[in-house]
Amino acid sequence: MSRKDVKPPRLAMFILKCICRKAYYDEVIGDLLEVFEWRRVEKGPLRARLGFFVDTMSAIRLMKFSSRLITVFSKSMLLSFFKSSLRNMKRHWSYTALNVFGLAVAMMAALFILEYVSYESNFNRSDKSDRIYRVSNDYYRFGKMVYESSMTFSGVGPAMQKDLPEVINQTRMYNAEIGWGGAMILTLIENPEVNAHEKNLYFTDPAITGFFDLELLHGTNRLSEPNTMLMSFELAEKYFGTALNALGKTIRSDDDLTTFQLEITGIYHKPDFNLQIDMDGLISYVTKAQTDPERFVNNWGGNSYVTFVEVAEDVVPGEIEKKMADLTLKYKPEYLEKDDEGNYNRINNYYLTAIQDIHLYSDYQNEIGPKGDALTVRLLQAIALLIVGIAWINFINLTTAKSIDRAKEVGVRKVMGAKRPELIFQFFTEAVLLNTMALAFSIILVILIQPAFNEFVELPLSLRGVDLEMFGLSIALLFFFGTTFSALYPASVLASHPVVLALKKGLKSGRGIFIRRGLITFQLLFSFLLVIATLTIKSQLDFMTDQNLGFKPDQVLIVKGPTIRHADRGSRYRKLELFKSEVGAIPVVGRVGSSGLIPGIGILRGVVITTDLDSPNMFSIERMVVDEQFLSTLGMDFIAGNDFLSSPGVENPIILNESAIKLLGFSSAQEAVGRTVFEFGQEKRIVVGVIADYHHESLKISRDPMYFIRNPRVNTFLAIELSTANLSEDIEAIEKLYVRHFPGNPMESFFLSDFFERQYAKSQLGGRVFTVFAVVAILIACLGLYGLSTFTANQRTKEIGVRKVLGAKPSNLFFLLSKEVFVLVLIGFLLAVPVSYYGMNRWLANFAYPMDIKPSLFLLPLALIILITILAIGKEIVRVSVLNPVKSLRHE
Repeated sequence: MSRKDVKPPRLAMFILKCICRKAYYDEVIGDLLEVFEWRRVEKGPLRARLGFFVDTMSAIRLMKFSSRLITVFSKSMLLSFFKSSLRNMKRHWSYTALNVFGLAVAMMAALFILEYVSYESNFNRSDKSDRIYRVSNDYYRFGKMVYESSMTFSGVGPAMQKDLPEVINQTRMYNAEIGWGGAMILTLIENPEVNAHEKNLYFTDPAITGFFDLELLHGTNRLSEPNTMLMSFELAEKYFGTALNALGKTIRSDDDLTTFQLEITGIYHKPDFNLQIDMDGLISYVTKAQTDPERFVNNWGGNSYVTFVEVAEDVVPGEIEKKMADLTLKYKPEYLEKDDEGNYNRINNYYLTAIQDIHLYSDYQNEIGPKGDALTVRLLQAIALLIVGIAWINFINLTTAKSIDRAKEVGVRKVMGAKRPELIFQFFTEAVLLNTMALAFSIILVILIQPAFNEFVELPLSLRGVDLEMFGLSIALLFFFGTTFSALYPASVLASHPVVLALKKGLKSGRGIFIRRGLITFQLLFSFLLVIATLTIKSQLDFMTDQNLGFKPDQVLIVKGPTIRHADRGSRYRKLELFKSEVGAIPVVGRVGSSGLIPGIGILRGVVITTDLDSPNMFSIERMVVDEQFLSTLGMDFIAGNDFLSSPGVENPIILNESAIKLLGFSSAQEAVGRTVFEFGQEKRIVVGVIADYHHESLKISRDPMYFIRNPRVNTFLAIELSTANLSEDIEAIEKLYVRHFPGNPMESFFLSDFFERQYAKSQLGGRVFTVFAVVAILIACLGLYGLSTFTANQRTKEIGVRKVLGAKPSNLFFLLSKEVFVLVLIGFLLAVPVSYYGMNRWLANFAYPMDIKPSLFLLPLALIILITILAIGKEIVRVSVLNPVKSLRHE
């Protein structure tokens, strides 16, 4: 829907028509629509709709109340209702505290969820975000998907702007680390000891500032010129102390290929919304392009560039996607290969993803920045709604259960002449006050617990970050209608007690009991679902982390290779070999290997392999470049042949994994050893070994066919096998050698086991969040059980006295009073089992290696809920069960 199609909210229009005098309606609606149209243009559709609703409510002074209502609810009577409500809450302080606490905890949980959802939904919300798209690239060979990439080629963006009239602007972003596994280092020219590895530096086009609302605080944007740079305010302070000191200064930048002297021409402020790609520094793209024009200007083969395009208004992205195939053929005609039957063997498909959808809805293998999960966000929104809903249900149950104690009050008021509307409004006022108190208390709780919650979810959340433009109207309506319903129902029940029965406290025990039972069952169903979901997430994560990965990540230190180049390439590699040799001589160090990739980093590109040059059967297989000791350093399992170190005389050796030999048609691993395969359809290689399949990525992804080639000079990652308890001292010794051999390169290191487990960080966080809100939901459900048990115990007090006189034991009475609650627990459990089983199967289908669904996933939550139920209802039921029969029989 375009902005022009946005209309005022129907509910506000309906309310205005109902409450406004006819004489004023045309004038009021005209003014409101005029203001709405101004807000729609200047502020956006969401703020316009919210503002219209607020303006409608402000027209309340024009409402036409009946004279009867004005007489009944005079100011003095309203004040009386308020004072009476406060006195009653003070008199029944424990009941008030229980109600306020339950509502406040639920609202606190909802506010925390709202903070998280607002944060996750607030990525890339620039002024032009509805017209900016990221270009992604899917690559097919021989009819099979080779990769799905969030990045594309350097020539795609400029070609789209030049040849497609729908595209009015473009910008590319290149980072050596994400492009080729390198790194970028900034060094102060005046003080070379001040240097650091900066992960968020990008070579980019000048239009980048307008794409993401980057505000220039000082200087000018000169990214159209070579050797210029824009710095974020934070990065400028890091290197120069203040932002103004940085302006006009020169700083040195080193990446995997080149060294640049960069003039800082501007300082910018990052936008208020979250950036999917964090940008600490922006370097002019022409700086990089002039070093290698063939690769960085109009290349259609290097898949290393994040490309954004701005399209004209009302353009459908699908129209541009259809034109991209012809655009590819124009600039790279060989990218559309055909076999003898006329089928296309090599195809690039391009897709446009709206930038505000990237965080939650895009899931490419090489995504840049934090990944979100739209399903988790939707589930959390539903959980927030349900938690607040069951809190209001508890309020209804506790209030109606307490109605027995207030029955005489109702009777006295009616005898004194109180009308039913007055009684309803009295109890309604009390309920509104309780809800308002709970809301205020929940805000205080959020403020107090916020630091701990932020540390728990590892995000900078706050109440100020709640997106009122997106959620403000929904929050207001939810609180209004929830409070109104939860207050009106108990108020109407209390006000409807007959005078005689109210004065005798002779209320019927079955009054509204079916509604209460239904609401309690719903609470228990929701609690079961949350507990089962939490247990399922934890069990699947435990299953994945406990699996044999096929290699040994423990005690393997990964060191990023040097970035700053030496005088010549040969000198660099000699230093690398010397460093590896000296590190290997440390007593606690075992093997030392190097590689272009490590487990935990996806292999994006597949290379064509065949066993016969004359055969049409060619296969795209993932490739890794390693040195002689890398595979043995990681403890790979060789099931046939040897590693590279044991095959020194073989020219162009290659090692395959099990999946690769099956794909290539070898009957066994032993048969593959010694055979010839052809890489890129022409380069001859000899198979010297076969390793067992291992999990290169998380167990969400299946193990793919892979092969390994030898290159002793590869140095993107160095793997060092350690066998020591004094890790800090040994890492320090390695760092001293690193700095001595590679001066100017800060050493970056981490353990492979920790790095590999980072793939599960989002799921682990989701599991922890679900656990917290499951606990909150169960806590609130316990209040509902307490309310039901209180109501039941109070209603059957006289019956209990009679049974005790006739010889009933306390254990029999406990079973009698708790039977109803446990029946509801069982009903909730039986309803939860099929729903949760269906949801578990759907969720586990996202994993290549799912766990088996075991009965314990259902029985453990059942045992937990039963135990919690006993604790929730036990005190009240035991109190009535052991009550003196004389007091029980005098209850009425």
